[in-house]
Amino acid sequence: MHVFISYSHDDLEFAENVRHELERRGFTVWIDELTPAGDDWRQDIEDALRAAFAVVVILTPMSTASLYVTYEWSFALGAGITVIPLLRKDTDFHPRIDRAQYLDFTSTKNRPWVALADRLTSERDRRHNVPPTRTVSPDDLGEALRSRQADTRANAVRMLRRLDDPTALPLLESLLFPGDNGARYTPDIRKAAVEALGNLGDEALPLLIRALAHTDKNVRFDVAPRLIALGDMAVPSLLTVLRTGGVDARVRVTYILGDIGSRDAVPALIERLDDREHTPTFRKRVCDGAADALMTIATPEAHKAAGAYWELQLTSKRKHWQKDIALSDYAAEQLSAVDTPAARRAVARWREQADREV
Repeated sequence: MHVFISYSHDDLEFAENVRHELERRGFTVWIDELTPAGDDWRQDIEDALRAAFAVVVILTPMSTASLYVTYEWSFALGAGITVIPLLRKDTDFHPRIDRAQYLDFTSTKNRPWVALADRLTSERDRRHNVPPTRTVSPDDLGEALRSRQADTRANAVRMLRRLDDPTALPLLESLLFPGDNGARYTPDIRKAAVEALGNLGDEALPLLIRALAHTDKNVRFDVAPRLIALGDMAVPSLLTVLRTGGVDARVRVTYILGDIGSRDAVPALIERLDDREHTPTFRKRVCDGAADALMTIATPEAHKAAGAYWELQLTSKRKHWQKDIALSDYAAEQLSAVDTPAARRAVARWREQADREV
């Protein structure tokens, strides 16, 4: 069974992003660009809908006006298939869709990928009649994860994702950090272990912090939203990593702290503005991440420090690691957001200099 993505073709780029995120999380996805040319459209769509365990509908003004998208989600509801709307752009939509509890993807930050994956996992597990996790002991679950039977392992991974028993923390630690003589687990098991840690709240905090330095970059990526979800209770531990962790962990922590938005992190982030180390692969610098986090927290003290930092970067020849633009251009964008008289004057001087060079 698969996830069916319903969307207007004006929203193809975002639909492909959804497809990538879901496939990366282990879901099989059906999207209508896979339909061979010449196939009967309606029959192909209906067959794909009947084989789906859930339909993800991307809501934008174009999709709500599309008869094709309306046909797909209404067919799914009529067939008893779960419909999960993703609000990509603000729009009015049918009351039947409104009752399906949409997920808000209108922001480019803090998109609820974890919430989407959790809802799809719950629906998939319900369809597969997965027994409640708490009826399975951690020892039994660990044994099932080591089984040579593919079906047994797959079922154990589904149960692992739903695990919410604090007594399973030693099992989760062994899955993520097996040690020199321990079993080496597959990426899907490590991913499920991180999802389980997210179910355990602050009791999982030490393991989540430790996983920030995991050798698997996907684990490092996946722990971030779980730490963000813990909010202020995670801040003291994150500040320790910001002071003493490896460069990749320090960079990642700056963005986590920015998303949490705690004012308590401002002094430590200001100190990191002098931290010029970078990750070897993407050339992400700790100081850039600290400045971005301060911009997000946006207290007067944070804005002042970030503004001074970005003013220094107006002459930088480096490229911004994420936007693939000159760091000087990115700095000008950030200073425009600071919008103080000093920031406006700095941007004006930078533009005048750029015009003279042209």
